[in-house]
Amino acid sequence: MVVHFEVKHIFKYPIELVTYTHLTKYPTDKEKNVLSVKTVKRIIKDDGIEYWNRVACCSNIVPSVLRKLKEFEQDYIYIEEECWLNKNTHEMNVRSRNLTWEKYGKLKEESLFKKFPENPKWTHFHQRGSIDLGGIGHIGWLMECFAEKFFRQSIQKSLRIMEELLCERMNGMQTGG
Repeated sequence: MVVHFEVKHIFKYPIELVTYTHLTKYPTDKEKNVLSVKTVKRIIKDDGIEYWNRVACCSNIVPSVLRKLKEFEQDYIYIEEECWLNKNTHEMNVRSRNLTWEKYGKLKEESLFKKFPENPKWTHFHQRGSIDLGGIGHIGWLMECFAEKFFRQSIQKSLRIMEELLCERMNGMQTGG
């Protein structure tokens, strides 16, 4: 079974601030499960496109009952993120996938940040994703239930963190900090 999710959100901040905040939001005290984010590669092209390949190290959040299985007893989970920021079109595309447990399941997310058509001082965020846990046998349905609930909660938490950081950064810019 494949679980799909989609979210749309309007950030009432300029795209430059939103994309910068996305690229610098972790690690933060607001999210204890993201331990580090390492930039593996960054390329700045002459055509106005910047590319990042990053790897996030996260705490293993798999429930303890499932961590009794040898395959899931790792301390850390690794997620790869690729970002393409086009400064000419004022859009940023982001693609993420799991590196840990690839042979058991695949998490994919694709996101787009772009100027909101009705107010170009705001940013439209659209994310689509899927979780496919086809490689783990009979416990797949249990893992899918957990994964779906966890990722839906994580999306909301990530949006809340982004909004909090954007507010803090905007206030810091207005006060000269």
